[in-house]
Amino acid sequence: QSILLLREVLSLRPGEIATVTAELQAIVQKQPDNLEARHLLADILTQGQRYDLAAAEYQGIVAAAPAQRGEVIAKLDAVLAADPDQVDILLLRSRLQASAGDHRAAMEGFTRACELNPDLRQPVAAEIEKVRADNPDLPEANEALGMIYFEGGRFTQARDLLAKAVDAIADPERRIRATFYLAESYLALRDEVRAEEAMNRIRQTMPDASEVYKAMRRFATRRLQVEIDKAHQAVQESPDDEFRKVDLAAKLLGVEKYDAAVNLLAFRPQDREVANRRVLLLGRALLGRREAYTAVELLRQVPLDERPLSRFQMEVCYLLGQCYEALGNHAAAVAAFRTVYMDQTDFRDVKRKLEHNAEKAVLKELGHRATMLEAAA
Repeated sequence: QSILLLREVLSLRPGEIATVTAELQAIVQKQPDNLEARHLLADILTQGQRYDLAAAEYQGIVAAAPAQRGEVIAKLDAVLAADPDQVDILLLRSRLQASAGDHRAAMEGFTRACELNPDLRQPVAAEIEKVRADNPDLPEANEALGMIYFEGGRFTQARDLLAKAVDAIADPERRIRATFYLAESYLALRDEVRAEEAMNRIRQTMPDASEVYKAMRRFATRRLQVEIDKAHQAVQESPDDEFRKVDLAAKLLGVEKYDAAVNLLAFRPQDREVANRRVLLLGRALLGRREAYTAVELLRQVPLDERPLSRFQMEVCYLLGQCYEALGNHAAAVAAFRTVYMDQTDFRDVKRKLEHNAEKAVLKELGHRATMLEAAA
């Protein structure tokens, strides 16, 4: 009767919701098995967006009456349909789905909860381990736990779990996601060969997908970082090795670490090949630091009179053109690009660069002449 009265109060006087909530909490505290009171309290808390307290009430309902698990899951589904980022509701629904044997939906929920709140990785991992204890080869559990371990930096465990899961996942999109995490795990463990094999599997599955392309870009960046770490370690082991220094500098330019590259290239090379590579890398680093004038001074020290040009000289001319273009000296850029174009017409995009700067140079000259005429008038 008291529950019916409270329902009537809510319907007739909505402003009394705080009083009704307090009354229901008192009833539940005295009678934990009063399911009607718990349902009403949970509904009120949900409407008030107090999801953590609502989740506790729904959990109490299922603990007292396991047969109502389906009804509770349906209510949780309705909450998440309106607000899909409620972690407390998401976690409870995932636990209930796991206990009901709906492992795929449960693992998706656990993974999503960890994405929303990374601090939940450890407790969620414990929940998934409980599921795996009874189903050690369950691909959904291995997939979810592997991704959680990867995000938590436990790359060895992530690799082992994801390697088990990948071949057992039927859905192509999920398989691609798991394979990508597997490739990243191999890469984090510095096993580039296995990482590349995993990425090749993704390319074969969906070669034209935009998401796969983005994943490839991220993968390439992380792989380059692994290569940088290895090259840096090699330089530390042999600090006088010129080849290792220029190799590391080239990789640093790939991630736009221009200052580090300039500092690394501050040495006098003994080998001619190293000297040539150093000039090009230093020029690119200076251009990246927006020091195009300094880069031009460096590059103009290279003799460019002999014909035909060597590959190194063409690279210098092309880089000179880029520097002049950055400085707004389009006429000089045209001269540099033309020098390359006369020897090798298909060198990179030199034809497009040449035409673009020629147009800019003409427009600049016309603007200059117009200004002179206006001044003389």
